[in-house]
Amino acid sequence: MTRQTGREKKKSDSAPAPPPSAAGWPPGDADALRQALRESEARYRRLLDAVTDYAYAVRVHQGEPIATEHTSGCISVTGYRPEDFQSDPFLWIKMVHPDDQETVLKRSRDVLRRDAEPLEHRILHRDGSTRWVRSTIIRHLEGETLVRYDGILRDVTERRRLQDSLRQSSTFLQTVLDAIPEITLVVDAQRRIILANRVAQSLAQERAPLVEQMTCGALFYPGCPNCHEEAGCPVSQVLASNSPAIVTRGFRSPDGAQMVMEVSAAPIANGGEVSAVVMSCRDITTRRRIEQALHETELQLLTAQRIQEHLLPKQAPDLPGLDIAGALYPAEFASGDYYDYLPMAGDCLGLVIGDVTGHGFSSALIMSLTQVLIRMLVEAHDEIPQVLRHANSVLCRATSEYHFVTLFCGRIDTGRRELVYASAGHPPGYLIGRDGEVKRWLESTSHPLGMFPDIGFPTSGPIHLESGDILVLVTDGIEEARKPDGELFGRQRVIDVVRRHRQRSAEEIARKLCRTAREFAGRITPQDDTTAVIVRVLE
Repeated sequence: MTRQTGREKKKSDSAPAPPPSAAGWPPGDADALRQALRESEARYRRLLDAVTDYAYAVRVHQGEPIATEHTSGCISVTGYRPEDFQSDPFLWIKMVHPDDQETVLKRSRDVLRRDAEPLEHRILHRDGSTRWVRSTIIRHLEGETLVRYDGILRDVTERRRLQDSLRQSSTFLQTVLDAIPEITLVVDAQRRIILANRVAQSLAQERAPLVEQMTCGALFYPGCPNCHEEAGCPVSQVLASNSPAIVTRGFRSPDGAQMVMEVSAAPIANGGEVSAVVMSCRDITTRRRIEQALHETELQLLTAQRIQEHLLPKQAPDLPGLDIAGALYPAEFASGDYYDYLPMAGDCLGLVIGDVTGHGFSSALIMSLTQVLIRMLVEAHDEIPQVLRHANSVLCRATSEYHFVTLFCGRIDTGRRELVYASAGHPPGYLIGRDGEVKRWLESTSHPLGMFPDIGFPTSGPIHLESGDILVLVTDGIEEARKPDGELFGRQRVIDVVRRHRQRSAEEIARKLCRTAREFAGRITPQDDTTAVIVRVLE
């Protein structure tokens, strides 16, 4: 915007001279050219009038302003009409706040010689209020000669009020922002940065100060999507919905590394409208890598779990006069417990239940090795002592001193209904009669596997199984299930559960025993694997 001198008014009242480019043209072509120019200027004026910002155009001749045109946007910004500016050549500077007049005058002189940066200053609105405007000037040259410049005044009063309001408490707010360990910005409704915390400023480094920049330049990484064009921009979402938004973006850091940023935004409302947005950018690259590693580990654990489940019996053997079932509940992905049913010589059935010290992945690996070993050895040897002796020899070489295996290995002669067993340090089994009382404890007969290389594994004498008897084999995860106050589930509760449910199927008893022990402990994460094998002798 510039003043209108008397010389300017005189020149503007006279008829415009033909444009220099029309000189020497045939009269008809020159008239057509002038008509096209007039129509183009008319369309331009209509476009400017449709803009709510105050736009003006200043024609320049020989380095001096000669005419100024004002759009109707001046009414909404200044309160004055275009006619007011035409009737008072000095209104453009009179309405500038006295404290800002010298700055505006200097800029008006400078723009005749060179490009000028946008300037924010105060004006005195016609209604008496003080407004803040942002003035932007675009120069138009023919060759190296300035022939016109266009100016736009935008009312930024609300933004400046918000800035002033924030700055009044800026010491406290800046302290809060600086305590946040990730990039944090406060932006206005035009996405212009009002405040930036220390992390954001340090990442900007040698760039221009962040305050007053547009948000799309605030993430500092090449390839950052432009906020005005990116539909998924969280700031755009907040401004549209007045509700928080969060998006994840991939970036390339200045040194070329791939990064993942989580960009979140939340509104600051004023009278129901969003006046500002708090925007936070968190580097989640490491978290994503950890999540990916955990996902891959979980897949591996699930694979191990499925392999181990595949090794467990698919179904119990269907033998006349016997109802057999097992149940296993791992404490983690994979179990250090196992049970198995094995065919043995002489139409006999092998029953195996085992437990590796501890639980989890390492115990599951050792248990899988033990399970495969026992299956192979049962096929090669008829007697239980030989099977356990060879298994012990392998495990002593394959495991550390911190791992050993307790294992019960029994053989049931289905024709004679007789049980013979050896127990390598395993918790006692129970033989419960039809009256619910314990007829016999099946105590350990040797040390656990994997502890001592040169030991034997003697078997019990034949134990006769009668109709109504129930053989109960468990791992220590049941008997040693513990409440938070330290109370143990114990042997008597094992007996009580079996006694109360002795008329049910072997599968129901096995599952009930494991579940009751877990419920007794009352823990979200079980302390140990729980396993039970039940054999009911039918009539």
